Amino acid sequence: QNEPLPLLWTADFIPMDGAIPGTTEYVVGEFNCSCVGISKFQAVCGGVKTLKDVPYADYVEASKLTDLMGQTAIEILEEQAQAQMKGAGVN
Repeated sequence: QNEPLPLLWTADFIPMDGAIPGTTEYVVGEFNCSCVGISKFQAVCGGVKTLKDVPYADYVEASKLTDLMGQTAIEILEEQAQAQMKGAGVN
């Protein structure tokens, strides 16, 4: 609580044919973050283990952090969308 979100984020971009022939557009395939809290989920990545195999305390702690990251990302995107609309004269 009251800790900053991790600063090391990466995004995997997937190239797609653009709307204009001969152009390329990119969409985000996934976001990645190096973070101690999320590593509690990594113990069950791949193989036959699932999130059900994460100890309850670890699941709760990691879920709080990932939920906060998602909520913060949504807030940032909404702020940017509002700023773009305002800049375009849309209220």
